[in-house]
Amino acid sequence: MVDCRQGEGRYPVKSDRETYRPGLVAGIRRQDTKKRCSPNQKWVALTFDDGPHPNTTPRLLSILKAHHAKAIFFLVGMMAEAYPDLVLEEQQAGHLIANHTYHHVNLTKIHDNDVGTELEACRLVLQHITGEKPRRRKDIPL
Repeated sequence: MVDCRQGEGRYPVKSDRETYRPGLVAGIRRQDTKKRCSPNQKWVALTFDDGPHPNTTPRLLSILKAHHAKAIFFLVGMMAEAYPDLVLEEQQAGHLIANHTYHHVNLTKIHDNDVGTELEACRLVLQHITGEKPRRRKDIPL
């Protein structure tokens, strides 16, 4: 997440739902998001949630490749287990792989212990498939 109005990265301040506090709800550390840029630059961060999926992921990868674009794929652990080849395609294409929980549960509706279990289960799956520890970014399913 980057806000170029101040010439450097900033945390997202508001969503259509509520105000987020860095590291609490968004789960994004400053060192993961800060990027210096000119206020005159125009660019966006592309993110895709809930995959991988055999009907959409290959098409997305093709479109991104055609436009020389990179994205962040927030993957659901059970989907990653079902389609590990798609996870590897995303990784090999240079996209960032990130945690979107194992079962895609609404984390605001479950016990804190279950939140940790969901995130850890997804992390383990992604690490097993990619051979790398996923970055500490996650998109909270609400």
